[in-house]
Formats: sequence, C-alpha cells, structure tokens
Amino acid sequence: MSILLWICRQKEETSAEERVQQAVEAFCSNQGKPVPQVRLFHDSRGKPCLNEKNLHISVSHSGELWGCAVSLCPVGLDIQEERKQETCRIARRFFHPAECAYLEQTEFRPFFAVWAAKESYVKYTGEGITDGFGAFFVADRNGMVSGINGAFLQAVPFRLGYQIYICSPMSAPVWVQDCT
Repeated sequence: MSILLWICRQKEETSAEERVQQAVEAFCSNQGKPVPQVRLFHDSRGKPCLNEKNLHISVSHSGELWGCAVSLCPVGLDIQEERKQETCRIARRFFHPAECAYLEQTEFRPFFAVWAAKESYVKYTGEGITDGFGAFFVADRNGMVSGINGAFLQAVPFRLGYQIYICSPMSAPVWVQDCT
C-alpha cells in the first residue's frame, strides 16, 4: 500500500474537483488500476470523499500550496505554511499539555509541525477540529510521536517554510507528485 501526495499551486485555474481527478489518475496509473471518473462530495461531517468506495482522499491547502492525498485506505493530510503567529497563546488554548511542554522547551519552533500532525489525525478520523483537539497529543517531552490510537503520523519534507503531515492506518510509503 502506498499514498500519493499530489501538490500544486492553490491559485491554479483548475477547480478542486479537476485537481482531485488528476491526483486519482496519477495514483491509479501508478498502481496499475483502471482510472475511474470520480465525483467529489462531502460526508455529513464535511470531509471530502469520492464516489469510488475503494479510494480515499484528504485535501489541504495553506499559503500557495494545495494538496490531495490519495490511498486505498483512509488518510488524513494537512499542509501548514509557517508564518508569524502568536504560537504560545494558540498552543495553550488548543493543544494538549504534553505538546505545550514540548513546544516550551523548543521555544515553539516546531509549532506548525505539531499543528499539521494534529490536523492530519482529525482529518483521518473525520472528526475535524472540535473541542477535543486538545484531548490527544502528537508530541511529548521527547518530540513528535509516530502514532496515535493505532494510526501512523508521517512528516513529508517538501519545501522550506511548510510542514506537511499524513496520517494513515499503517506506515506506508508516500510518493510526492510536485506540480508546482
């Protein structure tokens, strides 16, 4: 099992549905599977889904980047552009105490990695950001963790100034299709 991470510029002339179709085509071609014509819709919680039951996607955007993860199993993707923020205040409001302790000892430098990992997990579960965002942790005093509740978290190095995380039910190779 593998995961495709399709990344392009957010301001492209193509619609999100067209970009998702391109990502699905690339994934299926790589897997040697027939390429379906997909229809994008949102489930009752607002999570993007496909009419193809055997394909799973997760969509994210930040700064100039837009991305779509495609897999044969559930997946969560988050992209965060690193920018000036009141990271200390935000972390204390939304993050688990273990994450805050980690960020305090690192002068809040990995703030966006923590945020991207947390958001990839809630996209994976389909919960989205709720009041429970601070009830779980993706980092402890020793640093970022590799998994949570049976799901795996993977950092995807891509471009300086961005943090990208993928969450999936098993550790899987991620291949990046850079269309920027």
